[in-house]
Amino acid sequence: MCILEAARAQNIEVGVYIESLCPDSKRFVNNQLYPVYNALKGAEPQILTINLVPFGNAKMTFVSNSTQHPRLTYTCQHQAQECDGNIIQSCAVIKYDIDRSLGLTNCMFASNDWKTPWKSGAECAQKLGLDFKELSACANSLEGLALQYFMAGQTEALDPKENWIPWVTINGQHSDAMQKLAESNLLKLVCDSYQHSDAMQKLAESNLLKLVCDSYQGSPKPKPCESV
Repeated sequence: MCILEAARAQNIEVGVYIESLCPDSKRFVNNQLYPVYNALKGAEPQILTINLVPFGNAKMTFVSNSTQHPRLTYTCQHQAQECDGNIIQSCAVIKYDIDRSLGLTNCMFASNDWKTPWKSGAECAQKLGLDFKELSACANSLEGLALQYFMAGQTEALDPKENWIPWVTINGQHSDAMQKLAESNLLKLVCDSYQHSDAMQKLAESNLLKLVCDSYQGSPKPKPCESV
């Protein structure tokens, strides 16, 4: 029981694996992730940590020939502009805190120009008081490419592998059913709780606030959790 009590007190980390031009990523960030983040960010105790990973189904390859050094290139599911958006959002994730990086990502998805990430990125950066020149410099440099390589590594490390974008992972989840399972098969509970499941993915896309609040068993619960 000591192990279970310690796990129950942890913050909830929501891992969100997205693509910048994916309609389902747009819907999830605009309708679930950002509203839930705003509902919980000022609440006490702080229970939510978000790991935003803009990469999705992109593919990275090393290209080389006899006259050039090997170079890293990548292609994206929704064409080249999605790669641009992924890099811009990756630069924001690294350079800013989650409030600003998620704010920029949400704004870009909400923009009428969301399929033109250079335009939506510039407009949203101005709206949020961010330095788009800094983001552009990052996105147009080896730094931006290296960040995509980093995001690719996080995506590739998923177990089970993602087969849907947005892909959502939750750490530290708990429910009455989990408590019952802990008393009969703790290993299965630990493995199920700290990895992805189809049921968790479905609930995350329909009611992320409920999933986060159900997963957290600290006391007291934040006020927004009282209504779910």
